[in-house]
Amino acid sequence: SDNSVYNKTDDLTTVYASFEGSHKFTQQAQVEYLLAFHDYDNGRDNTDNRKNYGAIVRPMYFWNDVHSTWLEAGYQRVDYDQGGDNHGWKLTLSQNIAIGMGPEFRPMLRFYVTGGQVDNEHTAKVNGTQDQQLDSLNVGGMFEAWF
Repeated sequence: SDNSVYNKTDDLTTVYASFEGSHKFTQQAQVEYLLAFHDYDNGRDNTDNRKNYGAIVRPMYFWNDVHSTWLEAGYQRVDYDQGGDNHGWKLTLSQNIAIGMGPEFRPMLRFYVTGGQVDNEHTAKVNGTQDQQLDSLNVGGMFEAWF
């Protein structure tokens, strides 16, 4: 959230919009997708005025009622009015174990590998450094449960 009742910013205008959906090709193959937009415009302090664009696509294949394989690709671009543009991508391949066939079933045990890169022209200092290009490769497992 850009604003709240606890920290109100005068002359701040924000717009959030997103479009998401899914398509089931067969009982075993489907895809989910998301397009997002965020416009941040502060009339008093325009140093961080920006427009964010994002896209995610996640094709999924369900081998049976328990096992599935997902490939998720994401891209984000942040266009700052001052200080340049930032953009990044990520790609995740996961093997999942759940109690039913479909992306909505939990609990789920997921094993994954994720790679990505971010290029920053507009940077914030963290611990006295300015990193303009960040690369990442992660391998792991996670358990997800919600009710």
